[in-house]
Amino acid sequence: MSGTLSVVVVRALLDALESAGADPRALLDELGDQARHLEQPEARLPADLAFRIFERAPELTGDELFCLHAARAIPLGALEVMDFATRSSATMGDALERTVRYYALVDDRTTLSIERRGAVARLVGKNRSLPYAPRAATELLFAMVIARGEQLTGERVPLLEVKFRERPPLDPTGHRRFFGVPVSFCQPDDEICFEASWLEARCSSHDPALERFFDRYARRYLERLSGPASFVDEVRRAVAEGLRGSEPTLAVTAQRLSTSQRTLQRRLRESASSYSEVVDDVRREMAVELLGNPNVSIGEVGYLLGFSDTSAFYRAFKRWNGATPADFRRQAGLVS
Repeated sequence: MSGTLSVVVVRALLDALESAGADPRALLDELGDQARHLEQPEARLPADLAFRIFERAPELTGDELFCLHAARAIPLGALEVMDFATRSSATMGDALERTVRYYALVDDRTTLSIERRGAVARLVGKNRSLPYAPRAATELLFAMVIARGEQLTGERVPLLEVKFRERPPLDPTGHRRFFGVPVSFCQPDDEICFEASWLEARCSSHDPALERFFDRYARRYLERLSGPASFVDEVRRAVAEGLRGSEPTLAVTAQRLSTSQRTLQRRLRESASSYSEVVDDVRREMAVELLGNPNVSIGEVGYLLGFSDTSAFYRAFKRWNGATPADFRRQAGLVS
C-alpha cells in the first residue's frame, strides 16, 4: 500500500509556513482537488502527495532546516490525538509509549518503537511500505518530539545521537548545530538516541478536561447506586478510571482493585459476567457520550477509549449500535 497521512499534520505545516512569512498557496495548488479535504477533521491524504508538501516547504522558505525550526511554531493541540497522548501522560515514557501506539493516526505506513538498553533509549522509525517518509517529514517528527518533551517537562532532552535513513544535505553542519549531538545519514532506520532517564521525567501538563470527563463518568456509577456497589460496578468504575487513552488491561484493573487477576475473573464469572463484557459495555457508553461533543474528533474518541486504531473503533461502534461513528453523528444532527 502507498499509505496516507492525516490532514492535521499537513495543516500544521501550512500554518507554520504562514508563521514564517511564506505564502502556502503554491503548495495548496499542488494538492489540487485534495486541498478541499484540509477542512475535514477525519480526512487523510495520499502519502506521496502529502510528502511533496514536506519536501517543498524548505524550498518555499529558503530555509533548508525549515521542518526542524517549524516544530516550535506548531502549538500543542494542533496534532489532535497525538497531542492528547502527550499532554495527558504522567511521564515522558508514558507520552512516548502513547505516541508510538497512535502514530498510525498521523502516518499509517510508518511504525515507531521505543528500544531501551541499560542507560540508553531510542525512538526508532521504520517504514512498512513505499513511499518512504522524506527526511523533511522525519525532521519535523523528531523536532516535535524534542520540543513537546521540553515543553511538558521543563527540561532539556538529554540527546545522545540522531540518525536519518535519507541521504545527507549538502551541508550537514546545520543538523548537528540544531540537535547539538552527532547526526548521521544513510542509516537503516530513522532514530533519536537519548539517556533512558528521560523516560522517567514527569510531565507538568495534564489535560484537566480529559481528567474531569473520566472522573465524572466513574462517579456516575456511585450516583446510580442506592446501596453498596456490586463487584461488577466496582470493576466498571475501575475500567472507566483507567480508560485515559490506554488499553484497559486486566492486570491494570486488578491492580486498581487491589486484587489478583485470577480473583477478578472468578468473581466476575460468579456474577454471570466477564472482563471483556465489562470493558465492552463501558466503552460503548463512553463512546456515545464522547461522540455527542462535536469538538472531539472520531479519531480522538477511539484514542481516549484505548482502541489500537480508528478502524478498530469503527468496527466496535458499528457492532454496538448498528451504525458507524460518522453515521451516528449525522443522525444526531451533529454534522452536516
